[in-house]
Amino acid sequence: MPAVRAGRIRRRAYCAAPSQRHSVAGARWAGPFTPITETLRALLMGTPMGDSALRTTAWCTGTALLGYLWAKHLFTRDRTR
Repeated sequence: MPAVRAGRIRRRAYCAAPSQRHSVAGARWAGPFTPITETLRALLMGTPMGDSALRTTAWCTGTALLGYLWAKHLFTRDRTR
């Protein structure tokens, strides 16, 4: 979000709220988009991937598993209300 100060446009850095847990505040740096982008870039350019392929696989597997469990919970609920 840009902020205007003294005629200059400055970008505000994300600052974790004190109420956030340490794991939640640290998770913003380990988001899924960077490893996915790095993996795709490495595959398209033919450069070494490092551990980005492993992180991408872990994020995609975790997201799919979470979605599966959530859908299973929603569709097996008792609907007799």
